[in-house]
Amino acid sequence: MPDSHPPRDLAAWLSLFGAAEMPILRQTARRLDEARRHIDRVSGRDITDIVLQDPLLAIRVLAYIQSFGSKHLRSEITNIASAVMMLGVEPFFRKFENPITIETMLSRKPQALLGVLQVIMRTQRASRYAHDWAFARHDMNVE
Repeated sequence: MPDSHPPRDLAAWLSLFGAAEMPILRQTARRLDEARRHIDRVSGRDITDIVLQDPLLAIRVLAYIQSFGSKHLRSEITNIASAVMMLGVEPFFRKFENPITIETMLSRKPQALLGVLQVIMRTQRASRYAHDWAFARHDMNVE
């Protein structure tokens, strides 16, 4: 029987997300497919922009880089741009190839899909607010 209690610390959350095959938004999957077709013209910044629009993919990327990086890095990677730079363009596409989409996963549960999409919209709005506040405060790392 799965544990019904939430993870107690960051390491436990990263372990949970690292082990799970998190779905991503269908729009994100399409954007990644388009970028993959033009891989010779895609930069790390382009990938970062795509990832930052999808909180589910952002979690996947950070969870993966933490599990990978803890063995190979001196310090933690805490933002998407650094994670993408650390992975590289081609390895990123290999790692996150053929993702399942949240729309496919919840296609038979329209109310659940609607709820997830509403939460994602709120996280995207919160992300924009946080970005704007960080910019206004002249924070060093606005991402």
